[in-house]
Amino acid sequence: MASDTTAREQAHLHTLTFSSVVKGEAAALATLVDACEKDGFFYLDLRDWDSGDMLASLQAAGDLMKEWFKQPLDKKLATETLSDAHGYKPPGVQSGVTENARDGFEALRISRTGMLSRQHLPDIVQANLDVFEKYQLSAHYVLRTLLARLSDATGLQGHERYEAYHPDHLPSKSTLFFLHHPRTEALPDQTGRGHNAHTDVGSFTLLVTEQPGLQVLSPVTGQWEYVDAKPGCAIVNVADTLRFISQRRFRSAMHRVLPPGGKMAQDRYSTAYFLRAGDDVVLQGMDGRQVTAGEWFLSKYASFNQTIEEQRTNSIATGGMERDLGVAI
Repeated sequence: MASDTTAREQAHLHTLTFSSVVKGEAAALATLVDACEKDGFFYLDLRDWDSGDMLASLQAAGDLMKEWFKQPLDKKLATETLSDAHGYKPPGVQSGVTENARDGFEALRISRTGMLSRQHLPDIVQANLDVFEKYQLSAHYVLRTLLARLSDATGLQGHERYEAYHPDHLPSKSTLFFLHHPRTEALPDQTGRGHNAHTDVGSFTLLVTEQPGLQVLSPVTGQWEYVDAKPGCAIVNVADTLRFISQRRFRSAMHRVLPPGGKMAQDRYSTAYFLRAGDDVVLQGMDGRQVTAGEWFLSKYASFNQTIEEQRTNSIATGGMERDLGVAI
């Protein structure tokens, strides 16, 4: 079973500079491939790209969202919610980190489709469209660029290139998430804990957070290791779809959120952009069966609502990675 150690083991991850990736520098591309193959997680330094505008727009959006999350729950629940890719998610909907517990986070999700169409947007986004759109467009560009450079580094051409599975003109479940983990004592369910062990459904995830809590399962030791924030850096992880379309070459990393000490002592905020393949793109899924990206998304989110025991049975929440690693979750 994956070890729940009491000491704060730290994950030792590669750090890439995005400007070097954009330029296609050989050393940066070699590091990108190595990080995706071995850890499925890496830091991405964004400070010397886009004159810092991306990080500035993130700061502005994050400040707005901190105020938005302070609203009463009933007001947040009134947010138009179309799917698990767009709308509000309250705490306690999904399984938690421990047996018989629920999750301890809430989220506002803004789909790329909704942003581009200007439809069904929450009031906070509609009133500050330039701020939210700037960050979402930047995050989308960053992750598509990573895919393109992976294609370059691995010699892919034409429709086999990884970014070809993510056509911008077709619908997808690519989504911008703003997440809030309230202090444990502020939760209606005092058993609420973090975010259960899982892999992400898409190709790449771009995460920015300032507080501790994120853990990745080490493919070497089978232990949970903390991924601390680094100034000016996002945390990027490989997700299921990239694992599928790379014929399992790249590692979809299992991760979770568990605050040090087991309780959230302070409010934790993070922002994630999930790059996902086109809804109708056909993948060779977890068990070798063909599935569309849209179908995999639905299966994945249905599994997040299951108990931990049920998740262990079908392995959908973890993308089957615990089987590959030979550990039990």
